[in-house]
Amino acid sequence: MKQSIALRFFINTFLDRLTRTDSELSELVAVGQANHNHYVELKAAHKEALLAESYLSRGEYFEAEQRLENGRRIYDLMKPF
Repeated sequence: MKQSIALRFFINTFLDRLTRTDSELSELVAVGQANHNHYVELKAAHKEALLAESYLSRGEYFEAEQRLENGRRIYDLMKPF
């Protein structure tokens, strides 16, 4: 139960961060400081986070943690835009 609550918190926090980054990225693309590839990577990270949420809802904690970690790795590689 505690694992589920903590994991849900981390997934929700990550999804919030992705939403904020999407807004920032839109502004950066408009002024030429980011490009379409950044959007592709952001969407891939978002997909992993949503998959993590799905696995968590089915009680598959290990797979949820793996998907969350995959999303974080993608995000970390993309972030220095």
